[in-house]
Amino acid sequence: MSERRSGAAGIAQGELFGEGVGARQEGSPPPPMGGEYLENSTPPNFSKTAPAEKKRRDPRFDELERIGLPAAWLRVAERIGFDAWLEVWRMLSEDERIRHDGGARMPKLRCYSAYVRYQRNRYIVSLAQHGIPIRMIQEFVWNGFRERLDFTHVGKIAKRATVRK
Repeated sequence: MSERRSGAAGIAQGELFGEGVGARQEGSPPPPMGGEYLENSTPPNFSKTAPAEKKRRDPRFDELERIGLPAAWLRVAERIGFDAWLEVWRMLSEDERIRHDGGARMPKLRCYSAYVRYQRNRYIVSLAQHGIPIRMIQEFVWNGFRERLDFTHVGKIAKRATVRK
């Protein structure tokens, strides 16, 4: 005697011990909406991304362009993904041997700290646009970035918020 998993003919599992196991015990009726899942499934989609997702570009890549990332590195970042790029960038920035390579050809790449500084400054400008006092912004920067900034330096960065409005 054999057990069928769907309406298609074929043996899913032979009866080994006579009574079945778990939900497949003999004598219990199948659930009213259960079973037949193999015939009701959608065909597999093995594409890496849906077509609509391929057209959308991660807006964080625009930030990399704004800070002056060379086009060659920008293409690398877009190929491997933004988060993976940040890891690669951080790793390259930390390795001293890559900086002093004795003439190997590689596109220039600013240190990862330039990106962190850019994000910090955007954060300060955003807080200033919401009317947060400079002293509080200093505390927020310390809590978020673990960086102590002078009151006047934060003020200069925050002033950009009023200039750009």
